[in-house]
Amino acid sequence: MVMRRVFGAIGLLLALALVSGALWFIENKGATTASRPVVICGQTLYSGAVGLYVYSPYSHATGPQPPVAGQGPIAVTTSTPILFQLSVDCDRGAEFSVQPAGLVQIDKQITARHGGTVALALIGVRAGRATLTLHGGDHPGWAESFMVLAPQ
Repeated sequence: MVMRRVFGAIGLLLALALVSGALWFIENKGATTASRPVVICGQTLYSGAVGLYVYSPYSHATGPQPPVAGQGPIAVTTSTPILFQLSVDCDRGAEFSVQPAGLVQIDKQITARHGGTVALALIGVRAGRATLTLHGGDHPGWAESFMVLAPQ
């Protein structure tokens, strides 16, 4: 009798978890990542078939953001970019750096009307660990580290 109640309770919990997951999936239109084109300031940053997150210091940035900011693993390859939105202002972007230099290159960049970068897609060139850091803008000092997976 006790085992029947325990198994019944476990079954109920599993059913609730399944339903809540399905509702979240439906609410988020079935996408946990950017499988649709990522358009920022009227320009397409990414339109590949692989879904990608958009990393940003802004909670209201374009595109799906990672579930918990700053939680890895974040990786970029020679064919799959990593996407960043550095500003939500299409008139004024932000300055940034990627250290160490030479691990990645800019695949696509969206520039603000009055200078600075609004968003960019980086692809890997050499394997290693890199960090993108903002200099200026609304979030100076914001940084995101990521692994570059590229052939040596």
